[in-house]
Amino acid sequence: MRFFTIVTTLALAASSTVAGLVPTAENTDPVARALPSCQPPSSKTGIIRPKANATIYTEKNFLFSFCSPTYFKTSSNEILVGFEGSGGSANLVALNVSPSSYTQNLTVYSSEVSEGAQQLVVYEVQNGYYNRYNFVKYTQPVKVKYSTAY
Repeated sequence: MRFFTIVTTLALAASSTVAGLVPTAENTDPVARALPSCQPPSSKTGIIRPKANATIYTEKNFLFSFCSPTYFKTSSNEILVGFEGSGGSANLVALNVSPSSYTQNLTVYSSEVSEGAQQLVVYEVQNGYYNRYNFVKYTQPVKVKYSTAY
């Protein structure tokens, strides 16, 4: 009986070790490995990538990553991502993004944003603490340049 227990324990330990070596998106994707873990940043913007004042080129993918700064009584439902326009409007480049997709490649086109200094804007829908939903706005300054080749 004791021998059977030892063999079973060793077999389970070996299988769990092998299971830890299975390639997944988290341990093989260099982009995912390079990002910091999602812990609310001290900046309170929640926008991890692109960094402040980074240059984004139109018609080319840029890495977008968001980490919701919600706390224990609230949670993030979805976000909308875009560029802030005049008069409080925004040109959106991603709609209804679920928390599982808060890191992804996005593309902005020259018809959607002007060249130069811009504000990347994220609108987050949160479960509220005292009310049903909160709509929270975060901004990050970026520079937009038009791509010469399409």
